Amino acid sequence: MMPLYAAVKGFCWVTVGLFNGFHIEGLENIPREGPGIVVANHVSNWDPVILGTIVPRQIFFMAKKELFVNPIAAKALSMVGAFKVRRGEADREAIREAANHLNKGRLVGVFVEGTRNRNIDNEFLPPQPGAAMLAVKTGAPLIPVALVNTRSTFKKVRDKVIIRIGKAITGFETREAKHRLIYDEIGGQIMKSIATLYGM
Repeated sequence: MMPLYAAVKGFCWVTVGLFNGFHIEGLENIPREGPGIVVANHVSNWDPVILGTIVPRQIFFMAKKELFVNPIAAKALSMVGAFKVRRGEADREAIREAANHLNKGRLVGVFVEGTRNRNIDNEFLPPQPGAAMLAVKTGAPLIPVALVNTRSTFKKVRDKVIIRIGKAITGFETREAKHRLIYDEIGGQIMKSIATLYGM
């Protein structure tokens, strides 16, 4: 685990834990070793921090390229293993970097909606194809995560942040047809799993 990542993880475990508290379900579904694509919904700027805090292994997150414009922010993000992705398009460079992490047996984090969902909490945005592309390309399991109440982080004392982790979605290494219909099908499976975990 990268030193800055570990430091932020420890700090947030204490501070968020004391202020809000965590309610975590399904942590056993995170593989102890080997690759995995952690796919989650996205409602708060705190989501990557929360997810990185509660998962024992380091997650290498895809982050929107706009966050890397500031050189100080870019350096800090690289020091915690984040890498940039161009939203709204097939960013082959980001897919290659993510696949490289997976091939090294690491966890990659993808917020499958592609951006923060500013709507009501019971209506997800359409899934973006990146996670599905990675699953087909590498055969890595998809690990669905529902982030609930993360908007309350540091806003209301003891209003617990809820994280529910589902069982891995697997079998994509058998998919030979790599086209949009396959990605849409997998994206639908991901969102269905997250919605079930969320309680919809």
